[in-house]
Amino acid sequence: VQEELITTFFIYANLKWSQQILELHPGATKGKFHVANLMRFLDGIAFLFINTTLLLQATQVLSAFLNFAALQFLSSIDNVALHLARDGYLTESLEQVAGDVLLMKLPKNHNDGVQVLDSLMLAVVFFVQLGAWIYFQFVR
Repeated sequence: VQEELITTFFIYANLKWSQQILELHPGATKGKFHVANLMRFLDGIAFLFINTTLLLQATQVLSAFLNFAALQFLSSIDNVALHLARDGYLTESLEQVAGDVLLMKLPKNHNDGVQVLDSLMLAVVFFVQLGAWIYFQFVR
C-alpha cells in the first residue's frame, strides 16, 4: 500500500489539528489541514490504482519492474523537494517553512473510537484491491 495512504490513515486516526499551529503559522487553518490530507489521500489512491493496474496488465517481469521504479521515483519527488527546501537550496523563506513543517508535532487524538480508523481504512483498501485482483483474474 502506498506510503501516502498509510500516512493519511495514521494522521486521521491518531492525530488532531490544534489551535497552537496558528501561533506559528496563522494561515495553517483547520480547513487547509483537511484539504492537504485529502490531497495526500488522493495521491496515494491514484498511485495505488496505477500500480495495481500495471501489475494486473504486466506481461513481462522486467517491464513491470521498470514501471514500478519509475512510479517510485515520481512518488518521491515531493519529499525530495521538501528536503531541498529544508537544506536551503531554494529560498530562505522556504527553508524556514520546510523546517517548521518537519518539526511540527500534532497532538495525539485520545478518542478510542477514532483510533481504530487507520486499521479499518487499511482493511477497506486491502479488500478493494483483493476484489479487483479476483475480478481481473477469475471473472473477466
